[in-house]
Amino acid sequence: MAQPAPAAVTRRLLLSGRVQGVGFRPFVYRLAHELGLDGFVRNLRGEVEVVLHGPVATIERFAREVIDRAPPLARPMLVGQAAVDAPAEPGFHIATSSAALHPQISVPPDFFCCPDCLAELARPG
Repeated sequence: MAQPAPAAVTRRLLLSGRVQGVGFRPFVYRLAHELGLDGFVRNLRGEVEVVLHGPVATIERFAREVIDRAPPLARPMLVGQAAVDAPAEPGFHIATSSAALHPQISVPPDFFCCPDCLAELARPG
């Protein structure tokens, strides 16, 4: 007899630290796809908001790996996590940044350009 699928939940994660201008949202997008989670990621007043829908264990794994596997120049910190009532739409996407009145953006200093970024610049798509 087949095991029932784990119950899905929707959670909102708020990440702070060096999370903008370092390839963090594309990394979050790839990690969510890798783990099969639905939802979105967006910039929010200098922080990054991630809304995820999926099994509890997978969302907990995402919360660990988003810190442990972050891009080399990123320094994310999980500063908040809360349940969300409505499930996310199917799929995962990068949403439009929030248009807050008082952004708290921390622009990182100029760093080297990693080989992955250089290769990406050469790809028109």
